[in-house]
Amino acid sequence: MKKKVLVLPGDGIGSEVCDAALMLLEQFQLPIELTYGDIGWECWKQEGDPVPQATWQKINECDAVLLGAVTM
Repeated sequence: MKKKVLVLPGDGIGSEVCDAALMLLEQFQLPIELTYGDIGWECWKQEGDPVPQATWQKINECDAVLLGAVTM
């Protein structure tokens, strides 16, 4: 059974860190299903909240979260 992993790249260097981590995870060929969400400064500017409600919902639906750096 695949585990659900939510990828939240964040902003700034966060997306680069997540990209590197995902390349490494691919090498292990783990039984995971990746889902992506939004978090960080752009969310704050657009929605007034760095962690939008839709992201919280995705967090609750997943088994793990891969979180990149976030500007606050």
